[in-house]
This record gives sequence, structure tokens and C-alpha cells, in this order.
Amino acid sequence: MTTLSGPALALYYERMIVRFDIRPDQNGWTIYDRVTGRPAVIEGLVSVGLPFDDADDLVDLLNTLHMLKPQATLH
Repeated sequence: MTTLSGPALALYYERMIVRFDIRPDQNGWTIYDRVTGRPAVIEGLVSVGLPFDDADDLVDLLNTLHMLKPQATLH
């Protein structure tokens, strides 16, 4: 069994955090970035006022991408 420590352990925990979540807003749903405390910006667009199904699907995709490559989730 391999035990992680130091930088490897920090990287493991960084990739396991659920970075994005959804919250209701005045016009629909916002994808919220839990690291920055602000709405997520995706391809230059602020993710607010989305229909629930779109926000739910997109937040799952963003969290998956974040686990695979944390720097690639936001542009």
C-alpha cells in the first residue's frame, strides 16, 4: 500500500475537493466556485441565471474536469 505525504498528499486533496456547486439566484441557478467564492466564469461567461438542468449538468462536468486537471476548468 502506498502512503501519500507532502506535495503528493496536497495534490490529492486539491483534486478531490468539490470545487463547484449550484445555488438558486433571482433568474435561475448560478454555478458557484467554492474556491473563489464567486460565480464561475466559463469561456468568458459568468454562469448565472441558468436553467436547473443545464446548471446541474455543467457543474458535474466542471467538477470532473477539475479532478482531472484543476487548471483547465476556468478560462
